[in-house]
Amino acid sequence: MLPFVNMSGDADNEYFSDGLTETLLHMLAQVPELKVAARTSAFAFKGRDEDIRQIAEALDVATVLEGSVQRAGVRVRITAQLIEADSGFHLWSQTYDRDLDDIFTVQDEIAASVAGALRATLLGEQASAEVQLTGVGTANTAAYEKFLLGLEQSNIASYGSLQRAEGLFKEALALDPDFVEAKMELAAAYTAQADTGLITRDLADARSKPLLEQVIAANPRHGRALGYLALIDYRESIDKDGFSPALVDVVLAQAEAAVKLAPSEAELYEILGDVNRSRRNFEIALDWYQKGLEYDPLSVDLHVYTASVFLYDLEDPLVAEEWLAKARQLAPDDLFVVAASAEVALRRGEYAEFLRWRLKSMELDPQDHEIPSLLGRFLYQLGLFEEADKMLARARALAPDAPWTRILELELLWAAGNVERAILLAEQMIRDDVENRGGAWNLAMAIYAMAKIELGQAADVLAFLDSVFPGIRSQSPDEGQFRQHFAQYFLVVALAEMGEFEAANAILDPLVAWFEASVAGFDEQDGAAANIAALRGDDDVAVLRALAALDGPIGEHMDWHLNFAQAPSLASIRSDARFAARLAELEAETLVAAEEVRTFLAGRDQPL
Repeated sequence: MLPFVNMSGDADNEYFSDGLTETLLHMLAQVPELKVAARTSAFAFKGRDEDIRQIAEALDVATVLEGSVQRAGVRVRITAQLIEADSGFHLWSQTYDRDLDDIFTVQDEIAASVAGALRATLLGEQASAEVQLTGVGTANTAAYEKFLLGLEQSNIASYGSLQRAEGLFKEALALDPDFVEAKMELAAAYTAQADTGLITRDLADARSKPLLEQVIAANPRHGRALGYLALIDYRESIDKDGFSPALVDVVLAQAEAAVKLAPSEAELYEILGDVNRSRRNFEIALDWYQKGLEYDPLSVDLHVYTASVFLYDLEDPLVAEEWLAKARQLAPDDLFVVAASAEVALRRGEYAEFLRWRLKSMELDPQDHEIPSLLGRFLYQLGLFEEADKMLARARALAPDAPWTRILELELLWAAGNVERAILLAEQMIRDDVENRGGAWNLAMAIYAMAKIELGQAADVLAFLDSVFPGIRSQSPDEGQFRQHFAQYFLVVALAEMGEFEAANAILDPLVAWFEASVAGFDEQDGAAANIAALRGDDDVAVLRALAALDGPIGEHMDWHLNFAQAPSLASIRSDARFAARLAELEAETLVAAEEVRTFLAGRDQPL
């Protein structure tokens, strides 16, 4: 199905023709025998004058539904035609001249007529019993208008547009509290807001869950809502009880059941891929993304998710770039694509290119505080303080208390050697229980402990952790609390620094066992293994694992200075010639990268 063309002569009515297309896609996808190309792929051809056969080949479909919408006041003319791609033969066509209040009847008629024509032509006697198609769940025209405007903003997916989408979906629900799809889209908007850092993940889940439960109560076979709810339950269970293979099995079964109910929903394939990645089933994750691409072959998100598996999990940036190149052809200004392109450039050691992509992100979404925060951290890590300070000023102006802004402030204090102030900020972040977005809480804990140890105040670390986590010296702290276990590692480091090795080892062994059971692939993490080996006094293993962790360009480990050159647990191996040589190489690489970035910035037409 192609986006219906807006023939109203008013670009402000674009949302209406697009929304009508989305509603019909939603309805036709309910016919079990039909494979309906998903929204992203359908809308990839919006505004493009291409041959129907080429479009059908790209979407892997045999028939194409196209049409137009002309709106004047309360009157609307909708023309629709169903075309057999190979022959160009019109299987069905119809024109509707109606009042706007009849829009829902027209949608029902179009969907039923198209489904009937396809079932009769393509399926014949194989067609199952007639399917009752349902629309978006409202008969309120004003509520539907607000819903379509909300969809338009939600699809832009920028910092500002997602807030506008939230407001419009709420307006739709105020007009019709039983509007099912408005509830679904509002829940999806909250999820997208969490993805961008606009709100915390916990808040998004808390707001979304009751909406999803209402959607499922109204329609127990709503696949998209079931998939979203399964993911929320999964996150809640991990927070409460920790990671377990059994928990992954449960959410995968729920998500697979959801995708059978809604096979054209690309988000469900993303969920299945992501959960499999958490279990390090990377090939299975890729299979799910590929299955999603069968229904949504031009999905930008699925291309980017596939690229991310190759970039982060399989460590193959060349293949990742191939997938991203396809995504850029589809949507060169998509925020997700631009951000992913930056990360590939960074991992390939192309530092000016990384900066170019991140600056483009900032131009596309100027309200997003996380983009200057990411840029600022990168610049601080290269020692470019003047340039990084400008990014910090921007992040502070946009979101002074956000996790990423506080990360940047902490990076500045630590990089500048302002240890005492770094301790104060880190301690406040820990006591505030800051969201761990971007690793904010983890960074605060690491810098607090490292700074105290650097000042010869390891005993303060013990006292502080006792106050934040009563019972932390127990060998079995609260089983479901990742933060408590993460903090317990620094308790071990502080004890070792004080020479209390027996006490440190008594906690270290069960702690490592917990991480191995709770974090998939923990034993394969070279950085963690190096620190654990050093704490156990096995310096040879520590050196080998540290060198393995630091293999590749500095773009793969921009935090090498913090995590390796300054980590107190690795003090015993810093005199090792092999490790010292690698640190010296990294220092030299950092200087080269800084010069590359400095040259790039000097050649720009406008300053940061």
